[in-house]
Amino acid sequence: MLALARCAVPAALVLAANAPTVWAAEVDLSKPPEADRNTICLFHLDDVASGEVKDSVAGGRSGKIKEAMAAEGKFGGALNCDGRRGWADVTDLAESRGLKALTVECWVKLRERAVGDVVCRGSQYMIRLSTSVIASFWIDGAWRYVRGNRAVPADRWTHLAITWDQGSRKVGIYVDGRLDVEQVPEGITDGALGGGLGTLRLGGHTWESPAPNLNGLLDEVRVSSVARAYRPLPGAEPIAAAPTPAPRQAEQQGPASFVFPWGMSTDPTDAPKSHVQKITEGRQQYRVVQGGTMDGRGCRTPMGVGMNGEGAFFQTWESNRSVRMENVGDTDVVNPWLSNGRNNFRNVAEIVQSAITPDMTDAEKAQAIWFQQIRHRHHSSGENNELCDVVKVFNVYGFNTCGNDSICLATLWKQAGLKVAPARALGHCISQAFYGGGWHLLDGDLHSIYLLRDNETVASDVQIARDHDLVKRTHSNGILLVDTPWDGQGTAALYFTESEITGDRSGRADTTMNMVLRPGEALVWRWGQCKPLKHQGALYTMPSYPNTIYNGLWEYRPDLTRPTWRRGATTVDNIAAGPDGLIAEDGKTGSIVWTLRSPYPFVGGRLEAEGEGARFAICRDSKSWQQAAVGSLDRFFPITGQPCYSYQVKCELAGRASLKKVAIFNDVQMAPMAMPEMAVGENSFTYNDETKGAREVRITHEWVERSATRPPAAPEAVYPSDGGESDGTDIVFKWSVPADPDGDSMSDYQFELSRRPDVRFPLAMSFYKLATRTLDAKREWTGRGFKFSDVKPQYTLSEPGLLTPDTRYYWRVRAMDARGLWGPWSQTFSFTARGAAYPLDVKLDWDEAKGVGTLTWQANPVGRRPAKYRVYGSDEKGFTVMDKPRQLSLGVSAKTDMAAWNPWAPANFIGETTETRLVVMGTDAPAAGNKTYYRVVAVDEAGKRSGPSDYAVAPRPIIYSRPVLAAKVGEPYKYQVSANRSLGDLTARSQGESQVNGYFDVEKPKFALAQGPAWLKIDEATGLLSGTPDAPGKAEVVVTAAIDRQVRQLDEKALVWGREKVLSTATTRVGLATQKFTLEVR
Repeated sequence: MLALARCAVPAALVLAANAPTVWAAEVDLSKPPEADRNTICLFHLDDVASGEVKDSVAGGRSGKIKEAMAAEGKFGGALNCDGRRGWADVTDLAESRGLKALTVECWVKLRERAVGDVVCRGSQYMIRLSTSVIASFWIDGAWRYVRGNRAVPADRWTHLAITWDQGSRKVGIYVDGRLDVEQVPEGITDGALGGGLGTLRLGGHTWESPAPNLNGLLDEVRVSSVARAYRPLPGAEPIAAAPTPAPRQAEQQGPASFVFPWGMSTDPTDAPKSHVQKITEGRQQYRVVQGGTMDGRGCRTPMGVGMNGEGAFFQTWESNRSVRMENVGDTDVVNPWLSNGRNNFRNVAEIVQSAITPDMTDAEKAQAIWFQQIRHRHHSSGENNELCDVVKVFNVYGFNTCGNDSICLATLWKQAGLKVAPARALGHCISQAFYGGGWHLLDGDLHSIYLLRDNETVASDVQIARDHDLVKRTHSNGILLVDTPWDGQGTAALYFTESEITGDRSGRADTTMNMVLRPGEALVWRWGQCKPLKHQGALYTMPSYPNTIYNGLWEYRPDLTRPTWRRGATTVDNIAAGPDGLIAEDGKTGSIVWTLRSPYPFVGGRLEAEGEGARFAICRDSKSWQQAAVGSLDRFFPITGQPCYSYQVKCELAGRASLKKVAIFNDVQMAPMAMPEMAVGENSFTYNDETKGAREVRITHEWVERSATRPPAAPEAVYPSDGGESDGTDIVFKWSVPADPDGDSMSDYQFELSRRPDVRFPLAMSFYKLATRTLDAKREWTGRGFKFSDVKPQYTLSEPGLLTPDTRYYWRVRAMDARGLWGPWSQTFSFTARGAAYPLDVKLDWDEAKGVGTLTWQANPVGRRPAKYRVYGSDEKGFTVMDKPRQLSLGVSAKTDMAAWNPWAPANFIGETTETRLVVMGTDAPAAGNKTYYRVVAVDEAGKRSGPSDYAVAPRPIIYSRPVLAAKVGEPYKYQVSANRSLGDLTARSQGESQVNGYFDVEKPKFALAQGPAWLKIDEATGLLSGTPDAPGKAEVVVTAAIDRQVRQLDEKALVWGREKVLSTATTRVGLATQKFTLEVR
């Protein structure tokens, strides 16, 4: 927040800051907006080509554009933003405190879908798109959010407006002039709007965030000091409602009310049930049977990454409602816990033990821990210190970002006895584990691992940087992100460092979910959330998927009629028992202090009391007390700021004041995947605590049994058959369409494949799939998401070679019916892959004397005997073999160094041979030869191909062109000298405030004429040797080609956290080639 204004304040802004709430006349959207007395700023954006945008309000500040790209707007010109550039920053703005109302409006035309931040002034307002509009206002010291219902379309101009009115305390969202949503945001107390930071950005947000900026056109941005209303556009195209997990009518105004989102739609078969269990032992097991045919687990997809707007997980219904664990005895209960066998995450050691088994190798331990991690968290921002704590991530949040997750995984691997180091990637943070004599990168944030060609060894960051095809052949970004033909190219670009792996990474390992329940104290796990949502967050961030946050309850009701209440208090001074409850001792002021402490953060609360004249206060820091009244305590637990795991409540009694009853309720935040849920059938629970002596605990389960639909049966293997073999590794897995007792069709399948018979974790993420997200399924982009149809009972591997011949694999599949209910997993099928395996020991031997380069290799002893080989070559490092042209991601180099590959990169097949060698360089090499990098594919007698080999590298430069040896006097002579080079690979770099991808290491040989007649010249850049002879004779000609490349030294300490800092640059000589020949002139 700016302490002092650094510029003059526009007159309109001064007036607005002190004006009362005013409602303006309806805005006519058929014409451009005008500046009136309520306008704070107005940017028509007709002047984008100049590089600046002017404010139409007198005295307003202009903004500077990042790489201006003008475009035709709704009215005149427009900002042209692509998510990385094109936005405009208006800086040095003064604070504008005291605003009673605000409207932010604009016109947008989106290129693809409604995702991105549109207009933002930190600490005041922001328009964000995430399918629908999210209105963000900085009120009472924190961001307050309201999400719209209407999906914002792409490829047409749409008017967006968000409004805030302190008088009504309501935020409004308008789409094309139609009121979409109007409601009170969560956490409002005084309703004071923030004064704003010094920068307004048109086309994005003003802080570092994984959230995308606007990708589209922006026009007519106006900010006003009134809550404007709009006249809907005549004949405007209706906009479909965005999908929401819970109907909007369930949201309540005013104080938070708890909502079970899964209970908003009822069914005639619904039957509420409960079970009460009395606990008297320190370890006690019991069983609860859930009837019906549906449960939450069966209505939920696996966890995704969520970074690309694909969702964290999808769930259509939940049977669990709550589990209440209450101390009903007379003594404290120490460290109680209730486990269903799937939520033993109370400390780091327990999380690790939940993932591994004693017989696992170190490699299996690393993968098992990684796989458990990705099924319990998705990518979303929050309070950084909290999200680095793995115990809290599992139990409280269920999300974090890449840097946080790299710390969490490192903490778990270290607990399992593994050595850990950070990986190096730009804009991304990952850890890697050491086992089996090498480093191995397992990305918990992007839910990815990348295997070497043996399809068993997990690659390190160095191996990935050397060969990007290891990433490109594997699915990245989780099970919910759809497959595309260009999978992995952008992810691979993050890796470019091949230096030695060093360093360490770890996090907090002493956090526990320990707790003490005093008599009358209870913890309630609840499947649902408060509305408005209560959660722990951070400045300038919001959870990507708010519906993944659950609100449990912490209750304390001390029985003031029994002497045991005193043991539960922290301090008791001058208190006596009276006929109407507790009173102060004669002539004194009495006080009681209770300490509330929970392993889950307190995010809201309520105080109830019965008596006369009692005064209450709240203390969060053990120092300062704030007066509190009976009722809501939410203001003491803001979304941002230091998380609260303990605080104190003080009751003061003076004179005739009395306290008969008191109850303290606290909303707490919980992660949905770590709760003691039940499923249909018999559920086993284990209660344990560390209490010395007797305990009396009462556990109450509440759930709903529903039989609206029945699950489909398990599919059967079709190909490969169970116990059979595959013909080649270009496999199309097929299974039967299972029977459904209700006659429902199937809407999805989940497929898993592993080297382990228990399928404890997948081989790689290309073998952990939803059929709807594969290329086998039809999908249509609707403007707000993919619509999946024609889901086939099959999964086609993207290319041969992802499985290793002569290896037994295990796979299984389950089906989801059209009503969103998963059926049981099939039995685990097995098969042995057959086919040729990739060639080994691929080398390029260059015979300088003969001018011939021969590629050699060895047949792989694994798999079928190859009948022939196919050879591929490219100047791209880490290239993917291609038999036909295809589109590649070229980044910022698409119109410069890589323009020849735009829009189609050429095929790179060179030739076929039955031998284990092929001449690929020199004057007599195949036309597609003379490249720098080579791979070989084996083909068996049935024509089944292996995957590609590791690549071989040729020395460079090599002048491989055949010289023109004859010339005629008076006639032009030309000889195109050609040499090989490296294009490098697609990599990421920082450019200003942005991160871009491109081919930044394209080598450009410099040609020189070292010896030759005076009339002969050479073009240094192209290598064209030319001239016109002026006399006959013979001349010795010597041409050279030299390649120098820039080498950057990066700060490794910055790079391990995803940041690029160049310490120095130097130029190094890659190589020098010489060609000599005799030129005869006649």
